[in-house]
Amino acid sequence: MDTLRRIRKDNPHVKVLIVSADSTMNKVKEAIENGASGFVVKPLDPARVLQKIEDCFNKKDGKYIWKVVLVPTSSDTSN
Repeated sequence: MDTLRRIRKDNPHVKVLIVSADSTMNKVKEAIENGASGFVVKPLDPARVLQKIEDCFNKKDGKYIWKVVLVPTSSDTSN
């Protein structure tokens, strides 16, 4: 979540979609509370990922900027 907080602090207008193998409600809640625009659980379903991206960019809150950052973590190395 440190990376998410840093991205949101430096670029508050950037949409961040979290991809994680950890689907516990606490992890999802923490991500949303820290500014994630969405959350997708591994293993990835391409249609679900595209839907989440579309959902993020259909929100009417101003200028959109696409930025993809892949950050593997020691606790999230599957898939």
